[in-house]
Amino acid sequence: MEITYNPDKSVISFPGSGLLTFREACNYLGTASHLLKLMRFLRCGPPTVSIGGNTVYREDDLLWFRMKLMKDVGLSGLETVSRSAVTTRLYEKAHPGIDVLMTLLCKRYIRRKLILTTLWSLFVIGVVMNLILF
Repeated sequence: MEITYNPDKSVISFPGSGLLTFREACNYLGTASHLLKLMRFLRCGPPTVSIGGNTVYREDDLLWFRMKLMKDVGLSGLETVSRSAVTTRLYEKAHPGIDVLMTLLCKRYIRRKLILTTLWSLFVIGVVMNLILF
């Protein structure tokens, strides 16, 4: 078994271990890096693992997250594979490594999280104001 060491990070990765760096996770999901950062900030993205101060993603968690996004809009596993192949082929020249369907699904997920957070915060503010005034 071969062990590789990334000199930029202090994470030792084993071949086939399923630990992916941030960039590798973006490529795996087929999304832009700013979307994954925003999902991590909003705590609505795939689960992360912190190893020695570095954040990595498990490949199984990324696959689960991808399937969850697809299932939310009613796509099954077979449809996702064919849809991913079609969108990758269409936009490969303009946006290399970006899956348009996954980008749209991530943006939808972020939008839902922002709307829910805003509504709950407005509700809490309303309750607090009601308690203060009455």
